[in-house]
Amino acid sequence: MKKKEGKFWREQTHFCSKFANANDGLTLFGILRFEGDSSNAKQSSVLEFFGDCEDEDGELVKRKKCYDITPEIAADIVDTMKALAPFEKDRPPEIARERFREAAGGFVVSLKHTPDKMFFALQHPADGWKFETEDRDGLFEAFCNAAR
Repeated sequence: MKKKEGKFWREQTHFCSKFANANDGLTLFGILRFEGDSSNAKQSSVLEFFGDCEDEDGELVKRKKCYDITPEIAADIVDTMKALAPFEKDRPPEIARERFREAAGGFVVSLKHTPDKMFFALQHPADGWKFETEDRDGLFEAFCNAAR
């Protein structure tokens, strides 16, 4: 009787973009997956959030959340960031201002202004987390890499 071989593959990380703020971390990995002996890779990305999430009962808890990011989801997040870009030139508010846009995959992207700083924020309302970073260009570039 011939022994059946299990399916095999290998994965290679081709980019890794890490962001951190005081309490939370966000990492976007680009992965090339090779099935069997094939030299043709299937591209995928994984977004990993680790930090404070609002639980169903409203309590803040530390959680690690992972999401598969398809090139289509990444491209939609890039388009959402581009749509918010013209507002970067707005005069700073006296206290704070934030503009929100829905993106694919259940994500929301926002541009937040305070009198002295500007942030891009990525959030997943269904899972109760929001990540803010001043590294707007870095976050934009990471999702551009994931969209390719």
